[in-house]
Amino acid sequence: MTTLSDVKQIIASEGLTKYRLFDDEQRRPDEVGIRRVDGGFLVFTTDEREVPGNELVYDDESAAYDDFLNRLRAGARLDARRRARRNE
Repeated sequence: MTTLSDVKQIIASEGLTKYRLFDDEQRRPDEVGIRRVDGGFLVFTTDEREVPGNELVYDDESAAYDDFLNRLRAGARLDARRRARRNE
């Protein structure tokens, strides 16, 4: 069962960036977010224009954290591949 404490530890230990964790301020481009909504937890991504998409609402907090981390890690892998291509 993944908890908020686990999420924070993983973000710090893996050096993950480009996320919004329960923060309703203006969104930034290419980030993954999670926030509380009526009925559960909304996990979303934003595109390069800061438009939210791929929104899923979970009533299970642990499942929401797992999806959030999976999306965040996928974004980090994509960023790493882009940087590697630029350095070739």
